[in-house]
Amino acid sequence: MNTIKKFLLVFLSSLFLFFAFPNAFFNSGLGPLIFFAYIPFFFVVKESRASRVFWWGALLGVTAFGLLGIWLIRYSLFCYIMILFLFAFLCGILALVMKGTFNLFKSSAWIPLPFILTGFDYLRSLGPVGFSYGGAGYALAFFPKLLRISTVTGVFGVSFFVYSVQAVIFGWFLNAEKRKSISEYETGRSMKKGYSSLNFHQKLGEMRKTLKTYRLIAASSILFVFLLFNLLLPYKTFEPGESKRILLIQTNQDPWAEGIEAYTSDAKDLISLSKEALENQDCNLVVWPETAVVPPILETYYEKKDQTRLAIVNNLLKYMESTGIPFVTGNFNREKDDKKISHDYNAALYFTPGLNVIPPAPEKYAKIHLVPFSESIPYEEKLEGVLNYFGVETNLWEKGTDYKVFNFKDSDYSFSTPICFEDTFSNPCRNFVLNGCDLFVTLLNDSWAESVASQKQHQQMAVVRSVENRIPTVRCSVSGQTCYIDAKGRILQEAETFVKTWLFCDVELMSPEAGCTFYTVHGDVFAGIILATLFLLLIIKSFIVIIKYIREK
Repeated sequence: MNTIKKFLLVFLSSLFLFFAFPNAFFNSGLGPLIFFAYIPFFFVVKESRASRVFWWGALLGVTAFGLLGIWLIRYSLFCYIMILFLFAFLCGILALVMKGTFNLFKSSAWIPLPFILTGFDYLRSLGPVGFSYGGAGYALAFFPKLLRISTVTGVFGVSFFVYSVQAVIFGWFLNAEKRKSISEYETGRSMKKGYSSLNFHQKLGEMRKTLKTYRLIAASSILFVFLLFNLLLPYKTFEPGESKRILLIQTNQDPWAEGIEAYTSDAKDLISLSKEALENQDCNLVVWPETAVVPPILETYYEKKDQTRLAIVNNLLKYMESTGIPFVTGNFNREKDDKKISHDYNAALYFTPGLNVIPPAPEKYAKIHLVPFSESIPYEEKLEGVLNYFGVETNLWEKGTDYKVFNFKDSDYSFSTPICFEDTFSNPCRNFVLNGCDLFVTLLNDSWAESVASQKQHQQMAVVRSVENRIPTVRCSVSGQTCYIDAKGRILQEAETFVKTWLFCDVELMSPEAGCTFYTVHGDVFAGIILATLFLLLIIKSFIVIIKYIREK
């Protein structure tokens, strides 16, 4: 295979990945394309020399994830470049592992491929620079019946299914190639030895080919039955718990606007939209999005250093108190320790009128999983030179420590407030549920990207979080994909994007009898099993190859 063909195949895999997820051309993406995404790349790895395969993987990382996350440029060119470098390196390593597997397993290389790719998706989601966008399981988020296995395996079970389909399709190609090569080899060899040995060699070749074919038929049948099972099996029903009416306010404010005029305008919008929505209706909770209020409410109120900002905060507090309805709002929260050192948090504040609004003493949640290179700088000391070159601000947010659960007023049910990037990861959300959360009230701001595709990609991950933990989600966004997702992963209500609006959601909470899912209790044990199985496959196959080599010698 020549270099041009390899370039085209890498680019084809990149396009499959790009179009499988929400993008500028298809707002909801073409999810089923994910079943073919890596197949062209498999051929590139198979036909490339080991010394060059890293660079083909790096090219895939740059093109696929560069296209998938191109909306990052609007936020920060530095962040975008760091993502490209990260995925160039990770996909290069992935290609090397795959090449070693091809050399070891030969025509059976399709067998470990889904383990490798699922492990790749899992490992790249870990740590301070973890990035879950582009994981195969999320591409099927708008087909909620296919997500049901995630209540046991998490999203990585869905990814494993997707990658297994790709591997089996690729296996059929390998099988066809092997049939042709064995047939040609055995026939030529038999003709040299004479016609009398032709039948023997043909039968030997047929036995080998039949065994490999049976394995592919078995794998294909299992995947087909699993697909039908998910599509045709009705949802498991549970007795519903309480119903909560929740008002979500979408302000569509300018994420780049700063200064007292912008903050005053944003506060007026919050009040006017809430007033308009509540004019003839009531609800159990009003939600304002991430950093909807910029001046730190507690610091501004108690220190009274800036009278203009204090006026903004007082107006908001007076309005919340007047409604008699609990409020959740995103806010920049600054706290000082015993040594008077300031600590800044991206926070959610929960106000209950008559209890903690005036003077303000809200319950608080501080964001735990911060956005790398935007809200926090991973490995800051090692990257000091690069950060200085790009002029990157390093005095950012601090990390919270408590997976806070808030109680609904006069109710036994509770909710937690993942903030934006946090619901792109499984563990933060399951930790909320383990602490007693019955509902995710997600506060987010993706408006900086000015991209429906970006918001829809984020929404896909929120859908999976609901299914994994079998609890509903309401998402209050600044600019779009403000919605209500039920515990089955269905988007039941959604506001229009990039407009000032509100959305009332009548949320059905799950009854306590539903219990926690296997995934909520045990976490990513499936991903651990996948990695352990891959390790065993490689060890066993290596021993087989070594023993065979010794015998031949």
